[in-house]
Amino acid sequence: MGKSITGGFYPQSFVLGTREVMTNIGAFEMASTYAMAPLAITAAEATIEVIDRERLMDRAAELGTRGETIVANWDHPLVDYVASMGADSNLFLKRPSARRWLHYAYKRVYIPTRARNQRE
Repeated sequence: MGKSITGGFYPQSFVLGTREVMTNIGAFEMASTYAMAPLAITAAEATIEVIDRERLMDRAAELGTRGETIVANWDHPLVDYVASMGADSNLFLKRPSARRWLHYAYKRVYIPTRARNQRE
C-alpha cells in the first residue's frame, strides 16, 4: 500500500506491506522518480510532525469509533455491512435483485461488483 505523506505539497509516498513483501526491500531503500529529493523529505518530515503534534491518528480513531456506533444501529435493506479502520469506512451493499439491477443500469448508476461476499 502506498500513501502520500507530504499533505499534497510534494509527490512522495511511503510504502507499507507484509513482512514477506517488505523483506525484499532494504532499510531506507528508495526507488522512485522522486528518490533522494531533499524537498520531498522535508515535506514528509513536516507532515509527520503535524500528524504527531495535532494527534491526528487519535482523532481518526475517535471519528472511526463514533462512525461505527452510528452505523451499528442502521437497519437498511440495501446495507450488507460496514468495514472500518480508524476514520476510513467502507459501506458494502447487498447484491441487488435483477429487477433493481436493470433499474440502476437504466438510470446509469455505477455499481461495483465483487466475485464473492468478502465476509464469507
